[in-house]
Amino acid sequence: MGSIVIVIRRAIGRVFADFLDLPVSYKLAFSCIFALLTGVSAQIRIPLPFSPVPVTGQVLVVLLAGGLLGRWGALSQAFYIAGAASGIPWCSGGMALSVSPTLGYIAGFLPAAFLVGLARERCHLFERVSGKVLVMLAAVLIIHACGVLWLSALLHIPVIRGLELGSLPFVPFDVVKVYGAAYLAHFFLSGHKTSDSREN
Repeated sequence: MGSIVIVIRRAIGRVFADFLDLPVSYKLAFSCIFALLTGVSAQIRIPLPFSPVPVTGQVLVVLLAGGLLGRWGALSQAFYIAGAASGIPWCSGGMALSVSPTLGYIAGFLPAAFLVGLARERCHLFERVSGKVLVMLAAVLIIHACGVLWLSALLHIPVIRGLELGSLPFVPFDVVKVYGAAYLAHFFLSGHKTSDSREN
């Protein structure tokens, strides 16, 4: 069983470690896959009685998209947003994109994935788990900022109240997602190196 896990990890690790060198068709395919995963993760939904914004699994996938696909992760979120805007019911609760309290957060997915992807491609800090965590925390701040500003405008409430409803309650959940995404990205990106070192 352990050897199977190692083989799978090595195969996935090689794909994502060399992702930037893959043909464009492969990059587009993976971007579509992560758009789909973002839609699927939106259905993992925990409503909060004190907030119009639910907890979902989307942030984890958004961070992983950037962490594994580089800047192509931003394209995956563009595909997700475009699909939702065209009527695909893969937003939270099985809905298409609409003027709702979550719209700002969804808009923040694209720049958040781009930031993580840019760091994955160009920043040596991203090679360490701690570096991944720092970059992904910054990406989550972008998502929260977009979400809170939109929520405050939509509900005609002060930004401070928007923080209370749409940001602060989600901090513990999103910190867990950041660490989860950072360790998963590190696990897959370093998998081929670990396997190769064992063979040498």
